[in-house]
Amino acid sequence: SKAPHRVATTITPTGSAPEQLQLSTTADVIHSIRCYHGIYTCIHTWIGLL
Repeated sequence: SKAPHRVATTITPTGSAPEQLQLSTTADVIHSIRCYHGIYTCIHTWIGLL
């Protein structure tokens, strides 16, 4: 299940189609990283955006 999100952020993981992830808190970021397999290539980018 997904928790309610407030801010929509669109990113394009390497080798994957664009996934629109709705994030509102750092916890949501971690949740999304754990739920979306293609996201691992963008972890360093997420940290830079936080």
